[in-house]
Amino acid sequence: MKCLLASLTGEALNAFPVLLRYITIASNLKNEILVVQDQSRIPVDEAPRNLPDSIVNFLKESCSINEEEVIGTWRVLRTVIWDAEQYDDSWVRETFALYGRSTATVSTTSPRSLFPPGHLCTNPVCLRGSKGCKMQRVEVRGAVLHTLGNGPIPVNSIHLECTDCKTTYYIDYQECGGKRRYYDTIPDVLQIADHHYAERKLLEFWRQGKATAWLSSSNCAAIYCNLWQTDTLKMPPEWPVKPKLEGQHVTWGFVLISLLFDCARNHVALQVSHTGSQKDRFRQAMIAHNDRIWVYGQAASLHKCTKCVRIFRDESSEPTRMVSAVVMDGVTVGRPRCGEHTCKNGLDSNRDCFCSTHRNLVAECCKTCTEHHHWGAEDMHKRRQGAAWQYAERQKRAQVAHPKNGEAVDKNIGELVEEEDEFEIVFALLVAPCGVIVARKTFYHAESIPSCVEFIKRIYIWRNQPMPNFVIFDNNCTLSKHVKGDPDFKDTGLYVDVFHYTCKHSKSDTFCKENCNPYDCQDLRSDDGQSWFFNTSIAEQTNVWFGGYHSICREMTGDMFDFFLDEMILIRNQATIK
Repeated sequence: MKCLLASLTGEALNAFPVLLRYITIASNLKNEILVVQDQSRIPVDEAPRNLPDSIVNFLKESCSINEEEVIGTWRVLRTVIWDAEQYDDSWVRETFALYGRSTATVSTTSPRSLFPPGHLCTNPVCLRGSKGCKMQRVEVRGAVLHTLGNGPIPVNSIHLECTDCKTTYYIDYQECGGKRRYYDTIPDVLQIADHHYAERKLLEFWRQGKATAWLSSSNCAAIYCNLWQTDTLKMPPEWPVKPKLEGQHVTWGFVLISLLFDCARNHVALQVSHTGSQKDRFRQAMIAHNDRIWVYGQAASLHKCTKCVRIFRDESSEPTRMVSAVVMDGVTVGRPRCGEHTCKNGLDSNRDCFCSTHRNLVAECCKTCTEHHHWGAEDMHKRRQGAAWQYAERQKRAQVAHPKNGEAVDKNIGELVEEEDEFEIVFALLVAPCGVIVARKTFYHAESIPSCVEFIKRIYIWRNQPMPNFVIFDNNCTLSKHVKGDPDFKDTGLYVDVFHYTCKHSKSDTFCKENCNPYDCQDLRSDDGQSWFFNTSIAEQTNVWFGGYHSICREMTGDMFDFFLDEMILIRNQATIK
């Protein structure tokens, strides 16, 4: 290109703007030029010698030059054009929108085309790709691409099918035999619905917005639609797909990008069913993700830093010993769950009252009980459906509905699990003093203290990890009685956090004073003896952030609920460590 510029003089120099326009537009048509070539055995990494008539007509109209100039310029500069990077700008999109409909090439009827990453079949059992034969069967579908910087724009989605192995290639995945396999490298554009696509940057923006600003999917969609309302009206009136973005599109995009990130971290490919509805397509992948987190823990579960590990040194600054601490606390976040009191199964739909196992209980009525004092349960249930009751409950939960407007509910786990609510789920959180969330566990009306002990052992003992030197918990005076004599806790100090010990625990509790008093543990204090080395209130502070998802999660099914919150913890931990 530099040599070309240096050789331009006189009239040639004056014609340079037209030449640059030609190169820019033609470089955006490389896929279109390849796909309409009649011969299948042509090198896809080299520019074809001849342009198809549709492309010639488009370049002639868009660059205001005649046919001979289009063909002659291509023969001279085709190598330069083929090696040039695609330049996407507003005038390029306007050019394709203006001239594409009149020339009617395979994909220039919209400002942008979404092609698969290659024109050769990559199926290892197929010989067509190894022979260098490009795919010839093409399908074009109108769609809408939701972009971060330009709003919704009309696009053509191009699908290429290998006629030998019947594998169809899309922009972000390939399909064969009813199975969808996403590419190892996450593309810049992902399909979030049948005719809706979204830029990866936009999906990452929504994902970060959920973790940082507690944005629901409906709010993400509303913000996007309000922001780009003017540009939405500029969509071609004859375009077959409406550009409106809905909350479910955001949800599916969030699930997809999160699963792809998870697969990339584990060096596996995401494979899901190609048939069925979008809401069911990723369910098994989410369940597998949830199970793996439960067995192996969060990526940051083994995190250690100078805020959660204290290093003692001798006079020569050599380390002599290290002590670590974690803080445990409970928080409630609601979602629909099975009406059977002790059931842990998820619901097939958030509108169900019972899981599939206990669905027969739908026909039962509380009033059939012969005990008259049990009839009050049905009366209470009906009162809870009333507007006055629900308004009062919303007022009570306002303190956790948004972290900026209040604090999380300050109750210990023992109190939380005794509360009856068809939406309430109790979480125990293990948080490092630096703010990294080590783990979480869901409680379903189990005995709180035994469940807490099992939770701690699962995170450390069952995973062959050393126990922390200190576990800070507001109800450690009860927990320490439960684990008395347990060899797994013989080297772990169980102390109450400073705030609860000072303000919430009885001064007359002798056991608590003798065994759980944080003031008696010098390792928890700073070197000056006045302040504290570890932030023992970090779990309460984390509850404020966690409580922000209370209203968002109330309509989620169990699988989505666990998947969503694990992803939020993952993103928060990454930000905290960074």
